[in-house]
Amino acid sequence: MRRLSVLKERATGGRGVKTPRWGAKTPGSQRARDKSPSPLSDCPPGAKSLPASGFNPSLAAAAVAASLALPLLLSGCHRPPSGPTPTVSTLPAPREKATVYVVNPKAKGGDDALMPRTVKLATPQTPVRAAVDSLLTAPGSPMPKGLALRGLTLENGVATLDFSESPVDETGGEGHQTDALSALGRTLGQFPEIKSYQIQVKGTPVTTFGEFTADGPIPVTRAAEAKTAP
Repeated sequence: MRRLSVLKERATGGRGVKTPRWGAKTPGSQRARDKSPSPLSDCPPGAKSLPASGFNPSLAAAAVAASLALPLLLSGCHRPPSGPTPTVSTLPAPREKATVYVVNPKAKGGDDALMPRTVKLATPQTPVRAAVDSLLTAPGSPMPKGLALRGLTLENGVATLDFSESPVDETGGEGHQTDALSALGRTLGQFPEIKSYQIQVKGTPVTTFGEFTADGPIPVTRAAEAKTAP
């Protein structure tokens, strides 16, 4: 089993806080409670607590809730939402044509096995998908016959392609498998927004492609990194 790097070579502690007892009559305790910061906000609390005299547990509980809520509602202060920061991906601009890579019939030993071919895109508004669809059906394509692209997403520079089956011929030998993955990586590499890609088959992530395995997203190949056949 070989790593996909061969494709690139071939192409180119604080302490807890005690809760005060709300029925206590210790001098100064009421003032300390009024000045203490709210545990739910960094804003200074603007509400006063109930006096200690005439203590009623139900009223005291309601007063605590009100003293915590009012500063948040009146001042507009709040904590930023927790969780991962949403990601925004830049989509490739529409285009009428794209380049796909097919088998070079004139290639000899030491030559690039692939050559570029310009194709007109059927759906210019979605150029990445249209380019991959064109690669699958182009004459001389190294991709398996009947292979279909079920879905494609782009996030943080990583394109996820969902195919109907493996994008390489599992029985075609290392050379055919290399050509298929190289053609896919070069076709995606013409879009600056895409830095790497990963593959799914019917929604299931796949990391083994015949003789090759991938430890993560596979880097695309830019035109400047690949030898172009005449």
